[in-house]
Parts: sequence; C-alpha cells; structure tokens
Amino acid sequence: MELELIAYKYGKYLGGIYIDRVIDALHRDSAHEAVKRILGIDQVDAGDDRSAECLRARAFLEYYRSELARLRGLYGELRSGGVSPSDLAALARRIREARHLAKFYRDLSRECSPQVSDINGQR
Repeated sequence: MELELIAYKYGKYLGGIYIDRVIDALHRDSAHEAVKRILGIDQVDAGDDRSAECLRARAFLEYYRSELARLRGLYGELRSGGVSPSDLAALARRIREARHLAKFYRDLSRECSPQVSDINGQR
C-alpha cells in the first residue's frame, strides 16, 4: 500500500510520529477514516455524494485562491527585483494554471450554491 511506503520512508521526517501506530491504524481502518477527516468528508452522510463533492470543491477553491495570491506576490517581488519577464516564464505558467483551476473549482462550487434561482423551473 502506498501509505505504508510513505510512512516507512518519510516517517522519520514527519515530526516524531509513531510509524507502527500509523500502520496499525491503516490496517484496522479499511475505509481510511483519517483521510476522510482530513478532507472534511466525515461531516457528510455517506449517501450524500453531492455534498462531499461540494465540500471538496470549496476546499480546493480556497487552496488555489491562496496559491494564486502567493504566486502573484512572488511574481511582483521578482519583477521589482529586476528579474526579466523571460526568466519568469515558468512562474507565469504556474500562475495561469492556478488561475484556471481556481476558476474551475469556483464554477463547481457555484453549482453547489443554494442561491440558485428556482424561478421558471431553473435549477
């Protein structure tokens, strides 16, 4: 299992976690409740996949918004430091990608919004 490999390989770098306890928890918990708690899925009923998808979309939207702000700040700082735009091509590509993903998750979270108009049968 990939999680076991990660725990064994990088466990000593993860701030003193007990690798044996992590592995035991993974074996005992076949549904990977820890992963569900981290993603925020445990607060949603198992039968409500739409709600879980909406929670994930909102979480990713917040992540990409903060990532976009961080990358834009870095770009501005490097430009003011005298770095030429041609040297910042990779950073500009990452900014475009983050902007695209933020737009995707924003649209996805808008579909989950309860403010959708129900006038004339629209949903």
